[in-house]
Amino acid sequence: MSVTRPPGWDCEVAPFTRCRQRPNVWACSPVARASADRATQRARRLAANGARCTVTSTDRYRRYVAVCTVNGRDLGRTLVREGLAISETNFGDPYRRDEGQARRERRGVWE
Repeated sequence: MSVTRPPGWDCEVAPFTRCRQRPNVWACSPVARASADRATQRARRLAANGARCTVTSTDRYRRYVAVCTVNGRDLGRTLVREGLAISETNFGDPYRRDEGQARRERRGVWE
């Protein structure tokens, strides 16, 4: 699938800037920052043999929102279940139950 980026796609605010502006955002928390490398490495391992991403919508900044799978397995769901990502409430909260289970079982960032 060929994806054309929307105008202004390269104007994303750097994470450190966002955290200075809104330090209470979960992604800026010490726990999230400490687990970022682990989550990135796990995502790379899961997608190493190729991932198929399907754009489902765009967000308010016109960035693409996609679901990525490997052999039919949803990578986002896997990361949330392992406690290496949180369910994103801006897009319908599709992984709420998975996040709840990861919290109850104290996986990943919920240890």
